[in-house]
Amino acid sequence: MTHPIEQAADAVERELADLRAKLADCAPYLKDGETPRQRMDRDHQDVLSLMQMLAKDRADRDVLRAKLAVAVEALDYLVRAFDRVVGNSNHFYENVHRRDIHLDVNEGATIKCVADCRAAIEEAKK
Repeated sequence: MTHPIEQAADAVERELADLRAKLADCAPYLKDGETPRQRMDRDHQDVLSLMQMLAKDRADRDVLRAKLAVAVEALDYLVRAFDRVVGNSNHFYENVHRRDIHLDVNEGATIKCVADCRAAIEEAKK
C-alpha cells in the first residue's frame, strides 16, 4: 500500500509529464523562447490584420461595383443613342464606320464594337 503523499506525487508527476508532452507538440510552431500563449497572441494579431485587409478589399470591391454600374448605365445609354441615330448598331458598325470602335474600360480592357457593348451590358446585368 502506498502512502497518500506518494500517490499525490505520482499524480503530479503524470500531469507534469502530460504537460511537457503537450508543450513538446507545440514546439515546431513556436519561435525561439516563445510560449504557447505568446504564439496565440501573435496568431490573434495576424487574424485581426487579415480581417482588416478583407474589410478594405470588400469596401474597394463595393466602390468598383458602383463605378461599374455607372459605366454599364453609360454604355447602355450610348448603345440606345446609336440605335436611335442609326437605327441599328450593327449596321452603324458594319456600313458607316468600317473599323473597330475601341472603348477603353478599366485597366486596358477594350470593347470593340457597339454589339460587344450590348453583350457586355447584358453580362454585367447578370
